[in-house]
Amino acid sequence: MSPPRRRTTAPSANALPLLPGWQDALTPAEANAIAEGHSREQPLTVAALTQRIKTLLTEHPSVVGPLWLQAELSGVKRSARGHVYLTLKDDAGGLDGIVWASQANKLPFTLDDGIAVLVSGHLSVYEQNGRVSFVIQHIEPLGVGALQLAFEQLKAKLAEEGLFSTERKKPLPEFVTRLGIITSPHGAVIHDMMRTLRQKNPLIDVLFMPVPVQGDGAEQAIAAAITELTQPDYALDAVIVARGGGSFDDLFCFSTESVVRAIAESPIPIVTGVGHEPDFGLADAAADYSAATPTMAMETVAFDWYAQQEQLTQVGEWLTRLMHQRFETAEQQLDLAVQGLGDRWASWAAQQSQRLATQQQSLHHGMQTCLTTAQHRLQTLAAELDAHSPLATLAKGYCLVQAETNANPIALRKATPGQRLMLTWADAQGTGHTPVVVAE
Repeated sequence: MSPPRRRTTAPSANALPLLPGWQDALTPAEANAIAEGHSREQPLTVAALTQRIKTLLTEHPSVVGPLWLQAELSGVKRSARGHVYLTLKDDAGGLDGIVWASQANKLPFTLDDGIAVLVSGHLSVYEQNGRVSFVIQHIEPLGVGALQLAFEQLKAKLAEEGLFSTERKKPLPEFVTRLGIITSPHGAVIHDMMRTLRQKNPLIDVLFMPVPVQGDGAEQAIAAAITELTQPDYALDAVIVARGGGSFDDLFCFSTESVVRAIAESPIPIVTGVGHEPDFGLADAAADYSAATPTMAMETVAFDWYAQQEQLTQVGEWLTRLMHQRFETAEQQLDLAVQGLGDRWASWAAQQSQRLATQQQSLHHGMQTCLTTAQHRLQTLAAELDAHSPLATLAKGYCLVQAETNANPIALRKATPGQRLMLTWADAQGTGHTPVVVAE
């Protein structure tokens, strides 16, 4: 490598003063072209001066750069084209800065006011107003890594939107029959998860969506897979998003906005198993359930079919015993009921028989009383009838005179001579009839 080129001639008295050491970066011809060409009689125009400054800064950045600055961001604004305009300031002053859209879009964190940063870049001048700006080519937060700052910024933003609230989390189905898995097709994670599934429940249908879980394109692939598998056409009960352990940078694709929003917008439960026990990303915060590892995620989602079978067998045996006990108890209760019914029937029959006998006796006594009363009444009436009977009068020596042709009694003095009469009389032996003719 050749040594730095040095000026061999001193600049003229009218040379433009530059920063110390500027001569070492330019050839003599370049230095003279920039510094000379003006005098009291032929002063430079403002446009010419700014043009010379711009030429110096752009074509020969080594004169004043590249520079590293430590500053605080202020007045951060993003243009419609994506360029970011800001002020780099400290306690003593400030300098306009710019981050072109091509660079700003690559930053993992958001440029905000108040962030302390370390930047590198070069100076540039805007010819129309002569303002010097610092074009930032690299920027990183001080005191915290860029990804960590991006993590905290996105976490605060999404938390404010309520994407991590417990109220929006969906309960896991008790019995999953169709399960989606999103993870890398390489490595031990998918194999460990499937082995756990076979050990617990080989009857669950699995739809596997392989994705990269690290590096360029991982964020977009994971978000797209979540959106795809949660469509109703797949009829899945739940989806597991999983990855093995790694550094914070390795796992950062699971803490990006597109992945978190895809999880939050899922109509079915999402379970995450990303990293190991201490790892916790924004995908875990948004998921309906977060497991410490991929294997634990599968343990949580897949119900134990074998344990269920054993439990069902035990329940069946218990129900059989309970049924037999119930039958025996029911049979005993039926026997007691029949026996009790027989006893009650016999008691009721005895009571009814006694009641019938009492009623029969009462009826018999009543009938006897009625007959006795009627007989006595009949005797009384017979005596009264006998007392008024014509036969009783006849028994006293009288006779009943009747015309032979007429049953009505007649007085004897009214009989006519030759009239045939019938005389009825009575004595101790009975009654008799004697025909007579009235004498002339």
